[in-house]
Amino acid sequence: GFGGGLYLNDLTVTLSTSQWDYGAAFSRNGQGAVRNVTIVGPATPNGAGIWVQEGAQVYIRDVSISNVVYGIYGNNNATIRFLPGPTTISSQSDGIQVLGSSVRQQAEITVTSSGGKALNLDGGTNWMGWGQSITASGTNVWVGGGSTLAVETLAVTGVVDVENSSLLKATNLTSGHLQVTSSELVLGTATTDNTTLNMSKLTAQSLTAVSFDLWNSSANIHGGTISAITNLKQSFMSSDNTAFADLHLERNSTYNGVNVTVSTFQVAGSSVLDIATSTISTYIESNNKSVVRLEDITFNGTTFNILDSSVYIRGTTKMPTSKLACHGLAQVQYEGISDILSVAPNSNCLDQSSITTLMDLVKSNHLTPQ
Repeated sequence: GFGGGLYLNDLTVTLSTSQWDYGAAFSRNGQGAVRNVTIVGPATPNGAGIWVQEGAQVYIRDVSISNVVYGIYGNNNATIRFLPGPTTISSQSDGIQVLGSSVRQQAEITVTSSGGKALNLDGGTNWMGWGQSITASGTNVWVGGGSTLAVETLAVTGVVDVENSSLLKATNLTSGHLQVTSSELVLGTATTDNTTLNMSKLTAQSLTAVSFDLWNSSANIHGGTISAITNLKQSFMSSDNTAFADLHLERNSTYNGVNVTVSTFQVAGSSVLDIATSTISTYIESNNKSVVRLEDITFNGTTFNILDSSVYIRGTTKMPTSKLACHGLAQVQYEGISDILSVAPNSNCLDQSSITTLMDLVKSNHLTPQ
């Protein structure tokens, strides 16, 4: 397949045991197809199943590759097309590695890698899988270098790592750790162990994770459950119909929520919390010049601690003033209460009316020097 055509159909290719070998190789604008082919390496894995480079193009259908170092390798403007009919790969290193090339997927792909990456996309690779699935086990999936991976279902037992201005789109995603740096994710339903965003953007119809960490990032979630801690640092998140265990906002972060349930809120470092029609079950604390807006909230905890912050309580929010505990220059504007200091003196909370009353008192007792 070097500058010409190579077409393999209905056969088994056995790789050499003594030297590096290829099941099929395409280069220098060559073209061809590998259909209903089994490629088998030696007991000690050697060689590559299918190698495509330098502008070559290959069609792959119903292919099984095993006992190799690399399953399928594409580089430098290669074009790889998976036609209907499953492809199965078992490799020692990368199952599928594609650099600066194009992939079109119209078949299910199953990849197992014992030592490298199950799927490795880099160098601006563009992978489009129309309504198809990739199942990757053994190791990780990497999407980097401005690459794009778009599939219906991505099921990974290891880490999914998206970096360097890349894009991952999946209707269904399952993985171990999902980590994203300077990239974007557009997901339907996602289930992960832990999710970490660094200078990235996430949109998900539903996210189920153990923990969720955002640094200088944004997330928009429309359902799901975060069962451990959610941390926002210099980040923005909005969600609805989502359950959180502990949600922490730090360093000028913002969280907007509607129809959410949260066990514990901690709002710090000039952050903003704005939620409506939601339930806080255990505890809420705001400090260090933060802002909290609660509307139509049910609070089942014992105390709302407010330290040097501003709080606005509106609508049908069920939060007895006896649960408010203010410290420092804390202000609480509670809809329906005109003077919170007189209504709940033990809270030490001030509203605008209370501040005016105190200022008038100070002025009346101020002695003007003669």
